[in-house]
Amino acid sequence: MIASISLTIAARLFFSVLFGLAFGWGVIGVAIGMSMDLVFRGILFIWRYRSQKWTEFHLI
Repeated sequence: MIASISLTIAARLFFSVLFGLAFGWGVIGVAIGMSMDLVFRGILFIWRYRSQKWTEFHLI
């Protein structure tokens, strides 16, 4: 959850500013930037799932 929240804030903000303001694409650039966040978050979760690290977590 921490990875998801931090990546969402960092990636959405970075890519939205990059595509929306720096490249001058406006609202379309912001939408593309927000989509890039989903791509990176998906890659992160697939990597974590395949590493099987999530199976080592113990609640108690």
